[in-house]
Amino acid sequence: MIALTADQVDSRHRPDRVATVIARIDALAAGRLVRAPERTAGDELQCLADEAEPILRIALDLVDGGEWRVGIGIGDVERPLPPSVREVRGEALVLAREALDGVKRRPGAASALAIRVGADRRPDEHAVQAFIDLLLELRARRTDGGRELAALLDRGLSRSEAAAELGLTPQAVSARAKAARLELDARARAGLVELLDLAEHRADVAGGRQNAEHAG
Repeated sequence: MIALTADQVDSRHRPDRVATVIARIDALAAGRLVRAPERTAGDELQCLADEAEPILRIALDLVDGGEWRVGIGIGDVERPLPPSVREVRGEALVLAREALDGVKRRPGAASALAIRVGADRRPDEHAVQAFIDLLLELRARRTDGGRELAALLDRGLSRSEAAAELGLTPQAVSARAKAARLELDARARAGLVELLDLAEHRADVAGGRQNAEHAG
C-alpha cells in the first residue's frame, strides 16, 4: 500500500485549510484511493492507495503551492482494512510519518516531499527521492505563466482549450509549455509512477509471502 501524510506549513499563522484541501484531493483522486483523505490530527491529513498515480498527483499538487509538506510511505498494512484511514495500522503509515518528519527536519530544503520505502523493497528510496527532488526543482523554476498553463492542462484541457482560456495563440501556448518544460515534467511523472508502483507491487508480494509463512 501507499500512504500519504501531509501537514500545513506554518499553520499557526495561517487559516486552517484542511477541509478545503480534502475536497480538492477527492476531486484529484477521482475515486482511486483505497481510503479517502481525513484529518488525522490538528492540521494533518492522511490517505491511502494501492496505486501510485493518484498519490503522486495529490502530493505534487499539495507541495506546488508551498503551503504543505508531504510524506509518502510504501509498505504493508494490517488487514482487513478498517473503514477509516485513521484506523489503518501498518508499515506504510509509519513510513509516511517518518518521511514527513524527515521533511520537517530539513528547513530551507528545496524538497517539501519525501518518501520512505519498506526494508528489502525496490527501487531503493534514496534513488526515488533523487528523482522526486529533481522533479520539484524543475517545477520550482516555472514562471507564473508556466504554472498557470500547467494547472489548466492538469485539469484535462487540451492546449487549444488552454489557449482560449488564457487568451493566447496556440503558438504562444506552445512556447510557454516549452519554457516550462511541461513535456519533460510529464515524462518524469510517468517514470516516478512506474518506480512507485514497482515498489508497491513488491511490497504486496512480500507482505503476501509473510502472511503465508505465518499461516503455515
